[in-house]
Amino acid sequence: MKGKMKHGKYKVVISTVENQYGERVPEKELFLDFDREVVILRQLNCHSSADLGLGICRCESHPLYVDKEYKVNWDLLWLLVTLIEEAWGLDALQKIED
Repeated sequence: MKGKMKHGKYKVVISTVENQYGERVPEKELFLDFDREVVILRQLNCHSSADLGLGICRCESHPLYVDKEYKVNWDLLWLLVTLIEEAWGLDALQKIED
């Protein structure tokens, strides 16, 4: 997979939580943006979100998810890809279409 990754955005779901309907929703996700050379860690901020079927909160006074963005270089991006592939397999990284 690494040979195909020269541009674009990819994500891997690190952890999920189960909502009241038995569906798995992302709790933590890691986004790799090769074009901007950044890594974004997205974490669920409200575990009672009605939009995700977790509770009754409408999240009007706070964000549903919180992102932390880190500027990285190509070497670190490739290291992350290798670690993700080893930990979760080749299909863990999902291409994100803009």
